[in-house]
Amino acid sequence: MQNVTAVKRTVVPFVSPVMAVHARLVAWDLSVVKKHAVEQGLYPVSEIDRVEAEYKKWLALAIATDEGIPISMEIDPLWHDHIIFTEDYTRMGLEVAGRYIHHRPAVLDDEKALRRGYAQLTLSLYRENFGEPDPKYWGHVVCKCDGRCGHVSSELTTAFPSPEHIERVST
Repeated sequence: MQNVTAVKRTVVPFVSPVMAVHARLVAWDLSVVKKHAVEQGLYPVSEIDRVEAEYKKWLALAIATDEGIPISMEIDPLWHDHIIFTEDYTRMGLEVAGRYIHHRPAVLDDEKALRRGYAQLTLSLYRENFGEPDPKYWGHVVCKCDGRCGHVSSELTTAFPSPEHIERVST
């Protein structure tokens, strides 16, 4: 008779790259940046925590997918404010992303041409990882990051904006 020993297996849940990056960003302290943003009149104190949460979701998408995806106009001022805190912004990029997260506006025509479709990409990735975006904060998707920045506008709808709409509003 064979001796059969039961093997206990530990199941480790899968954590997507976006959610792993997001967890590190959630732990990142932006209290000084938020205080500055409120003092500069960028956001009311009653909304700054929600804006921070949406900013960190977008950063997680941009970092984990390594895409130059647009950020919404409603969240973009917090990103710009964070960038001027150069030491913290640089350290966060290096520690969370392993690199500096660039922001460079599209100037050349070929750079501007890349922007079409990026609003759809942001919203698609957001929905895939975080559920339906709040139209208060994602009503306009305007700015791509990571060295491929351009200005794209789209209205947030329950369906993805059509390419024709993106074409029309971004010219």
